[in-house]
Formats: sequence, structure tokens, C-alpha cells
Amino acid sequence: MPQTIDAIMTLQPESSGGPDAVSSTLYIVPACTDMSGQCRIVGFRGITSSARDCYETNPGLWVEAGLMNSRGELVCLSDEFAEFRQELLDSQPLMASLQFSMRSGAARTPVPALGPLP
Repeated sequence: MPQTIDAIMTLQPESSGGPDAVSSTLYIVPACTDMSGQCRIVGFRGITSSARDCYETNPGLWVEAGLMNSRGELVCLSDEFAEFRQELLDSQPLMASLQFSMRSGAARTPVPALGPLP
């Protein structure tokens, strides 16, 4: 049974951005095959400690955010997640399973999808 949104989201305290702060997570989804030569990047409005688990359990909460090519380069990114653009470019080469989280426009260090948020 899918988890509820409350069980998935582990938001930071209000002191780190206030009640109006916007939290977002991007996840680079591992490709099922190497035929396409690219990986999907999906986005979620909230912060989760494990994007992989959240995405696998509740894929409907995530929206298409962009693409990464087989060289680990950002190909495109939705304007909805434009605040991540520089962080993704600075982190190239990218790789599948990376998770990026951000609150109130303050970039976070990319962490493997299995690891805790810093």
C-alpha cells in the first residue's frame, strides 16, 4: 500500500525558511535500459529523505522535470524547477540516483538517493 504524503515528507523546521518557504526535490531516475541514452529527471514539491523510495512507492507525486544524457550532462530542465539549474550544471557529470533538495532557494549538496539529507 502506498505511503501517505505525511510519511514521505520530512520537512525541515520553519526556522530554516519560514512557513512560506518552498521545498523541492529532484531525482535522476535510473534508466531501465541503455537504449535511449538518457535518464529522466523528476521533481517533487517537498523534501524526502529517500527520493528513490518515495518515487518507487508514489510515482504519481512526481512530475517530469528534465533529462540527463548518457554523458551525465543536463539536457533540459522545466522552468518549474529552474532554481536547480545552476546546482545541476555545477554537479556535472550527473549520474542516475542522485537526489537534489532545496528549500527557499538555498541549494543543497547532492546526495545519493539512499543517503540522508545533509
